[in-house]
Amino acid sequence: MYSEVRRIRSLIKSCYNGPAWHGPAVLETLEKIDIKVIGKRVNDSHNIIELVNHMASWKMFIIKKLDGDADFDVVGELDFTKIDHPTEADWTAALARLQTIHEELMDKLKFTEDTVLLEGVPGRSYNFFFLLTGIVNHSLYHLGQIKLLMKL
Repeated sequence: MYSEVRRIRSLIKSCYNGPAWHGPAVLETLEKIDIKVIGKRVNDSHNIIELVNHMASWKMFIIKKLDGDADFDVVGELDFTKIDHPTEADWTAALARLQTIHEELMDKLKFTEDTVLLEGVPGRSYNFFFLLTGIVNHSLYHLGQIKLLMKL
């Protein structure tokens, strides 16, 4: 029988790795980015590297919450670290961090039971179903921003 967590895991995976219904997945898009555009902004917007780090931090948030950590939060530097003149090394590190955290989340969800979905997220007023389905929306929202920044 196919569990609800496995369905959600499949959505997270296709959003990140593809194939995705909406078009290029997160990883497919990030692999095509010219290093020259990762630091570009529109007015006071976040740039691409900041968005990638932000996406990684929120996936880490899910891992910490599944581990029961009520105190962990994505605030300050962990939420959006400003990087005005990113280097190729910064970009490589951001991509590696996102990939590592994504894989860790996928591994954790392999062993997550459906009963967890209705449990409250430690330190929050919502449950894990809301959080896990929300990360798909969150990733696609920021993917849209990244695609727009790439086109400018």
